[in-house]
Amino acid sequence: MLTLQQRTFYRQVLTDQSLFTTPAIIGLLDVYGMELLDWLPETIRHEIADDFNIPLKEPLLSRVMSGITLLTTDSFFNSLPDFVMHCNVLSGGVFNPELWDPADAAECSWGITESMLLMPPETDNPFSDEIVGYISAVLDMEGIVTPPDVLRIVANVRVPFDIGSFSEDPEMAAAVIGFENSKTDSINQMLKENIAKLTQQLQSLPLINGDSAEIVKQLQQIR
Repeated sequence: MLTLQQRTFYRQVLTDQSLFTTPAIIGLLDVYGMELLDWLPETIRHEIADDFNIPLKEPLLSRVMSGITLLTTDSFFNSLPDFVMHCNVLSGGVFNPELWDPADAAECSWGITESMLLMPPETDNPFSDEIVGYISAVLDMEGIVTPPDVLRIVANVRVPFDIGSFSEDPEMAAAVIGFENSKTDSINQMLKENIAKLTQQLQSLPLINGDSAEIVKQLQQIR
């Protein structure tokens, strides 16, 4: 049974469109139990509307359903369309099966970061060759030679930047290196900010049946 304080908290937090998938799923599992993982979107919306008198709107509904899929299947690691979709949703997008929306390097970085918090893989190289190839292609298209740490699952197929090709134009070489480093730095800064927000959201959850200390500990190691 939820206390008045908990009911008030979830009524507020479930209308916060900046709520990340991980705290949303942990909070809802704490309230509804493991049966949540078997519910359809309509059931989740109905239960939340009935219990908290609020609608569960997009993009939060997509994030919740993405979190449920991550916990109940391994499609994120094996299916390229699912990987792209989850990366987009975890990064704030809305699930739309009729639209192909390629995930960029920043979205891939955050998607992998949060998915591994929710469901850590059992192997060191969990992604299919098709997904690894996709990430490598995204890095190439965006001109990122030195990927953020979280994307270094593709390090074995990356071609290091050849400074020798600019031996006659050191200014151009410096400009190219600076440009690609700025992209990596931007993604790393985004990850740092998101992790800080996610940690704060987790720590604020008034859980009934446990705590989020272990996930917070993992986040602190990333930071």
